[in-house]
Amino acid sequence: TLDPKGNRTIATIEINKKFAPIQADSLAILRLKTIIGETYVELTPGHPGSPYLPDGGLLNRLLSAAHLRPVDWLGNPRTALVAVMIVSVWVQLGYQMTVFLAGLQGVPQAYLDAARVDGASVWQRFWRITFPLLKPVTLFVLVTGIIGSFQVFTYSYVLTDGGPLHATDVMAYRIYQTAWELLQLGYASALSLLLFVVLFGVTRAHFTLVGKQVEYA
Repeated sequence: TLDPKGNRTIATIEINKKFAPIQADSLAILRLKTIIGETYVELTPGHPGSPYLPDGGLLNRLLSAAHLRPVDWLGNPRTALVAVMIVSVWVQLGYQMTVFLAGLQGVPQAYLDAARVDGASVWQRFWRITFPLLKPVTLFVLVTGIIGSFQVFTYSYVLTDGGPLHATDVMAYRIYQTAWELLQLGYASALSLLLFVVLFGVTRAHFTLVGKQVEYA
């Protein structure tokens, strides 16, 4: 089975095939999607088109159409964190696909043509040629994605303010709240140092475990 990163890679390959003649336009569209995602996050809490609004939101309208009860997505501790995670994925997806698309442009077509002549299937060409050559890009996206997930602040601050019942009280938001609302600067500094140590350890582990398998051109 493929993890979400693998699924994104295959989806990006399809985009690469369809939009190869207009590479610049494709990159611009994907980057624009990321910018729109960032703007949409800022408008979400009170915007009439917000999918998370308890009354009239897109998701609850779909549930009502299916004769199901509406859900308070951002007010329920069981769903608030999932809702914030979905927004985070939506915002980052355009950027990550742009990076993968740029990496795909660097895969020599001659390698794929030679494998096709030798009778390799699409799946074999992906696993034996495309994916190994994309390992540096995959490592970059993986490391930056994990670092970014630890630094999530905007989504919790704008959507839920850390609630409900601290369900979305992520590390970066806790540091902000401790330093600027509770004025416990020493405790906030200790949390910041702990966050740095965790991120450094995770990044180091990824480069140790995955970086050995990466061949940089």
